[in-house]
Amino acid sequence: PSFSNNDINVYPNPTSGEFTIFAPEHSSIKIINCLGRIVHQVKAPSHKIIVDLSNKSKGLYLIIVIKNNKSITRRILVY
Repeated sequence: PSFSNNDINVYPNPTSGEFTIFAPEHSSIKIINCLGRIVHQVKAPSHKIIVDLSNKSKGLYLIIVIKNNKSITRRILVY
């Protein structure tokens, strides 16, 4: 099966810190801050991943989901 934008959901967005990512199982997920640094990285054991960035700086982050050498990017705002 192909991997498309419809396979990735992130909520709530914006968030105060904790949010859920729905992505294909066994995908790699990287969260990158505005300076380009990886602040969180995980290999998704299931399709639902809960992430907490409440201890990180407020601002815009990129969520990069990688599966089968294809990547899809989402943005999330932490306030």
